[in-house]
Amino acid sequence: MIFYGTREGSTIHHRTDCSKSSVTEDDAYQRTGDDMPSMVMKASEVICIASGIYEGYDRTGPFIVAQDFDLEAFIDKAKATVEEPWEISGLMYEIPRMLLAQGLITKMPCRSIYLGAIGDFELGEEKEDF
Repeated sequence: MIFYGTREGSTIHHRTDCSKSSVTEDDAYQRTGDDMPSMVMKASEVICIASGIYEGYDRTGPFIVAQDFDLEAFIDKAKATVEEPWEISGLMYEIPRMLLAQGLITKMPCRSIYLGAIGDFELGEEKEDF
């Protein structure tokens, strides 16, 4: 999972990579004129996609990128279909499905294990609705 622009003290850090492989600035993360990272996904990269906060937090994946594509351009095109600001959250939730449908990513088999919360272990396996 790769996150950018988080506040100090956050538990999400810049350039956290769920695939545990190193990605250099010269690869998919070239800087643009406004110092924001380019979001070009490279074929064979392993990615996870996340959005939201707190109880609205959603993470899907891992996925394998099937072909090079510009995620930012894909999202800009998808956002053009949204008429109301409140629809953005629903669109964020649908982005992984849209990418799958267009053959840009493929689902990678993975078990998601839940450890528990609030000082209590409640081991279990989470099922995705994907």
